[in-house]
Amino acid sequence: MARNNEGAIETGRKVWRLVPSSLLGRILLLTLLAMGVAQIASSVIWVGTFRAQQVEGLVSTTRNLASSAAATTQFFKSLPLEYRHIVLDQLRDMGGSRFFVSLNDKHIDMRALPDSERKRLVTDEVVAVLKSRLGKSINLHVEFVHPDDLRILNTSCHWMRCRNPGPTML
Repeated sequence: MARNNEGAIETGRKVWRLVPSSLLGRILLLTLLAMGVAQIASSVIWVGTFRAQQVEGLVSTTRNLASSAAATTQFFKSLPLEYRHIVLDQLRDMGGSRFFVSLNDKHIDMRALPDSERKRLVTDEVVAVLKSRLGKSINLHVEFVHPDDLRILNTSCHWMRCRNPGPTML
């Protein structure tokens, strides 16, 4: 037991050798330690604030995009069936619109991207905005899909392989 105490005492002496013996050296060491702790604390706070701002920006952008999509959907639903294809052709002739417009009457099965916290935030926000703007009874499914797996119409046509998908069904 005495040997273990001697080893511990020897280790303690080695540690104290690292501490400066002068008052100026000890003050300098304490100042450096305080600066290091302050730097680490401020970095942790800054990273937390930055991430919160990113999430807030993501939700805000999602809300604006979903509102625009809802407005586009409301516009096309307000048109008589006979005029929808004419308006779509006019949009295409003028360079298109901000969204690909395709109102499908049934669910299109696609392989979804893996779930994540941000994906859940965005999909929840899109669903909330669209249901508030288009009505709570709307049958809605929002999902993220890789562009290679994206299908835009009820047909088997994939986004990347369809050069001219033909008239859009509304």
